[in-house]
Order: sequence, then C-alpha cells, then structure tokens
Amino acid sequence: MFSVVLASVSPNVQAQDRVSSSGSPRFAVSAMTGPKRLLIDWMSVSSGKGFSTAQVRGIQQIAKRTGFTGFGVRFPTLQMREQRRAAGSRISKGAGASVSGGWVVPLATMAIDVTLARVISGAAIADVLADGRAAIGVTSARLRDARVGDVLVVNDKWGKPFDIEIGAIVDDDHVDNGDLLVSTEFADDLMATKVHKVLVIGEGEPAVFQRELRGGTFRNGAVYRLRRSWDPPDPDATLGTAKFKELLGEFRVKDAGNGRLHISNDWRGVSIKWLHTFKDIPIRANCHKEIVGPLQGALTEVFKAGLAKAIDVRNTNRYGGCFQGRISRLADDFGNISRHSWGGALDINTSTNGQGMRPTLNCQVVRIFRKWGFAWGGNFAVADGMHFEFVGEPRHDWGFNSQFCPNEAPVPTTSIPRMRLTPRTTLESTTTTTAPATTSVISDAASTTTSTATTTSTSVATTVTTLPYVSTSTT
Repeated sequence: MFSVVLASVSPNVQAQDRVSSSGSPRFAVSAMTGPKRLLIDWMSVSSGKGFSTAQVRGIQQIAKRTGFTGFGVRFPTLQMREQRRAAGSRISKGAGASVSGGWVVPLATMAIDVTLARVISGAAIADVLADGRAAIGVTSARLRDARVGDVLVVNDKWGKPFDIEIGAIVDDDHVDNGDLLVSTEFADDLMATKVHKVLVIGEGEPAVFQRELRGGTFRNGAVYRLRRSWDPPDPDATLGTAKFKELLGEFRVKDAGNGRLHISNDWRGVSIKWLHTFKDIPIRANCHKEIVGPLQGALTEVFKAGLAKAIDVRNTNRYGGCFQGRISRLADDFGNISRHSWGGALDINTSTNGQGMRPTLNCQVVRIFRKWGFAWGGNFAVADGMHFEFVGEPRHDWGFNSQFCPNEAPVPTTSIPRMRLTPRTTLESTTTTTAPATTSVISDAASTTTSTATTTSTSVATTVTTLPYVSTSTT
C-alpha cells in the first residue's frame, strides 16, 4: 500500500536493467478496439482531493434537475506486481519485466460504470468491462508490450493480489490518457472507492446546469473544477500519466513509509541529473535529464528579462527542487504518483506560493516557463503556484481564460453544442485568432527557432468527424 519524499538521493546507484533516459521503450501493439475518441460531448466537475458521498449526490441531483445524468468516476493508481502472457509466462520487456521483491509498477487507472462506458466509449469497450476485464490505453500498451489476453496482477488496498485480464487495447481518450480502464465493480473489489470526478452527460442545456452548479456550493476555480469537452486547450493542463511516462520513462516503486517512495535504481541511475547547478539563476536541483535544457532556457530568459529577483533562489534550493519520490500530497490510498518522482517538475518560491495558497508569482515568469514547455500549478484545482511541470511543448500562445496569469493571446470562442446521447458527427465553432510571435521549444537551451507573424481571421467551420471502429497495427 502506498502511504506519501525520497528515500535516497545518492547518485551512486548500481544500474540493473538499463532504460533510456529519453523515455521508455516503445513496442508494437495489436489491433485496437473502439472509436478513436469519446462518442459524445460531456461536462465534468472534479476535485483534486476527491468528493464525499454527499458531494457526489449533490452534483448528481443538480444534473438530474437540469436534464442530465451524473456518474462518479474514480482514478486509483493501481500497483502492478506482475504481467504475464495467457500461457503463464512472465513478460520479459518493459518496466514490468523485473517486478519482484515488493516492487510494483504504478498504473494510472480510471474506473467507470459500465452503463457510462456503453454511452461514451461504445459497446465493444463496455462489454470488456462488463466481463470483468480491463482496457489498456495504446500508449501504455506500447510501453509494456501489452497484448489482449495478458494478465495483470494488481494489489488491493491491503496488498492482496487480484488478477485482471487485458480485454482490449483502446485509444488513450478512453483511459483519460492514463494506463487502464476498469469497471467500478472491479474497483470495489480492490476497495478503491474515492470519487474524484463526476462526469455529466445527457440532453439538457449546458448553461442551465452550469448556472445551477454555481448556485450551489460548487464554485468553479476554487476547490472544484468544471471542464467541458468543447473547451479550448488549457495551457496549464498536465499530461496524462501514460504520455508522461512515454516522455520521461517508467519505473518501479516500493513503499518507503510516510508517503515516501523508493524509485528503482536502474531508472534513477540513467534518468536524473544529480546536483545540477543552472546558469544565470543558480538553482541547484536533481532534475530529469530531459527537462534540464528547457529549464535552463526558461531561467536564462527570466534573467535576460530582468526578472531574476522574482525567483527566490535560497528558498528554492532549500525547500524546492525537482526529484522527490512520493505520491501526491492530495492522494488517498490509491493516490497518483507525484510528477516529482520523475524529476519532471520544479518547485520554486515555496514559502509564498505553497499548495493551497493564492499564487503570487510574477506572471511574466509564468508565461516564460509556459513558452519553454512547462504547465504552471497556479491554476490547478488546488492552487500550487510553486509548481512548474514539464509538458514538452510551448504553451505561451494558447488563449484560455485562466484564473491566474492568463496568456496574452486571444481566447478562441467555440459554440456550445447541443448535447446529445447519440454519437456526435459535427462540431461547429467560431474562432477569432491573432497569432503573436512564437518560439518553439527544443531540448538545447542555446537553440531556438523564432518566427513572427500576425494574422487576424474570423471563421465559421463545420468539421465532419467520422467515428469508425479501428483495427490497425500501431508502432
């Protein structure tokens, strides 16, 4: 059982099964099941801390009054202790190949009601869940050479092993860009009962639901977060766990007590750059090798902009930093692994921008970090203004109504769809766009490609999206 900081930060580790510091190996996958994306539009209300039973019931009652149905969705991180082929042989590839001695591979999992799965993901995926099997996202399948018919052995809340068979490989949209999709019944067996999101579907008017939600105790942007399938991309949205693993690698973990995690030596030995001191702004930290270049680029740009004093180096070097093996501070027994466990996030100015505090970081600094491929925690459901998390793409020019430090870019206006319970085939949107100067991010902080172009256009577009069931081999 995971409990939530690093057992050891020594760089003197003995590498075992070597893994690439640029991410995990990628294997070919067999045929995929289900549509390429969720079938219908949706709204969701989520909380980083999770909801009580009364809170879930309150959101569901608001949904019912306004013509919708709300389903509780759970996001446990399951602990995989073994992966084997149908014939009984253990997998010899990926992080799961060497799981033993109390080590486990964390798998980000979404648990939903089979009825909901049938509506949003289709009958083929729902039938897999109804049969007591799991669907695995295509990215996760590539990371661990997973095939339909493989059996995963995962722990329940008390460490008891449970088998679950992989019944389908699906598009990442169906696993919320994590690893696995299971039924709520299977989650009940593991005693993974905490609800973190209520997914709302139906044929009511979204504006009415949102108005009723605001009239209750669910104020968007405070503890709760409202999201809709038609929202523009959020520059501070983090990557799904499977994509994050694909970027920075997948490791094994072992409970170290008091919320700490031991991270496997083989992964740490090739992935973390130990005691690295950055130029211009002398932060000293243990960070993943892949983010050192972008971090240096951001810090250099902050320095050249005359904003170096906005970063408290003394505080950051003492209380902040990158690598720390632990689960999220907001986690329960099945809580998600902190991105600091990968060394893939940097905390700065912890005394004035701590988790749960109103963020006060200089907004120009925030936008520079977004430019260099980092999402900022100041706009998380539970504000975490000290936190910059690697996402690997520039986001400073994404227009979005962020609560704190919005980008200086126009926000696309998208028409609110008429929500239906039948699969969507068209999406109508009206967008006004102004493209400012942009800088693309690459790993080498000394090299940037800059292009300047300003255009203003207004368009009304109708895009026909087909939703075929796909059967392809993906590499």
